Amino acid sequence: MTYFERFTVYFQRDVAKKAARSLSNGIGIEFRIMPADASEPTETFFFTREAGQNAVRSGASPDPEVIFTLPPLAAD
Repeated sequence: MTYFERFTVYFQRDVAKKAARSLSNGIGIEFRIMPADASEPTETFFFTREAGQNAVRSGASPDPEVIFTLPPLAAD
């Protein structure tokens, strides 16, 4: 399972929905999975809110408020 798929499942959990309730629609929190020996991320995706619901989208966020660059162990 890709990190994109794993994070999608995570953000659909009730606890994540409750935690994100106060975030505005359109927020962009980008995740870049970057192994230590890589020069580019192996995966890039972002969390956003759409119509009051959590959503994870593939690719880079169009206007991220924050960018997390994580090694695979931290993403696990």
